[in-house]
Amino acid sequence: MIDKLQKLEVPAALVHWVFNFLSNRPQCVRVGDIKSPVVVCNTVASQSCVLSPFLYTLHTNDCWSVDPSTQFVRFLDDTSMLALLSDFASYQSHLSSVLRFSSWCSNNFLHLNISKTKEMCIDFRRNRTVINGEPVEQVDSFKYLGVMLDKQLSFTEHVTAVQKKSQQRLHVIRKLRAFYVDPLLLLCLYRSTIEPLLTYCSICYYPALSAKNRNRLLKISHVSAKIIDWFTYTKALRNNRPCNFEESSCCRY
Repeated sequence: MIDKLQKLEVPAALVHWVFNFLSNRPQCVRVGDIKSPVVVCNTVASQSCVLSPFLYTLHTNDCWSVDPSTQFVRFLDDTSMLALLSDFASYQSHLSSVLRFSSWCSNNFLHLNISKTKEMCIDFRRNRTVINGEPVEQVDSFKYLGVMLDKQLSFTEHVTAVQKKSQQRLHVIRKLRAFYVDPLLLLCLYRSTIEPLLTYCSICYYPALSAKNRNRLLKISHVSAKIIDWFTYTKALRNNRPCNFEESSCCRY
């Protein structure tokens, strides 16, 4: 870490301060009155320290691919490798990039958890990637930064997950609606619990959805509007009269 800071031309005083911060850090675990032996750590920054994410970013700053057909996408401690394999030569080059990445992790004191590493091939071929003699599990879909990706890029599993979570939260709104809770409060609850599920990363996956999956998401909004009875409420406000929820159609839900 200190060598990388020096290569980045960080001022010497700041480098010495970071070195002193990371060196000889006593750590122990306490449960009630029981305390574990104190261990002096010289390589790991505290997870509760605000400086740790910044130091980790600097530590992984030199992790990139020399192969133009392979790219690294990093977000905090999540790293994804994207590769376009058009022929056997590009596949061999991709395997070399994987091995170089594994060597880089070993040389930089980062443990690569192969059991949690997943590989998804958007192709009909079935080639297994091996890291340190251990094959990487191939999956048909996996969750990355809150979005379910599948090898067909249809996002059907993501829509199913969003629909399931939304229905669970709609049940709460239905219960509150039965007690004639103010629609403004129900709308606030919808915007804070259900709407984020529908809009999160929608700019990335919504254009690729089929008409069926789009209708599944739109149905959640339509059902929410009926439960909240927002249209009846706004109509009553425009007419300057109290809203009679017993006469609204939402009472039948």
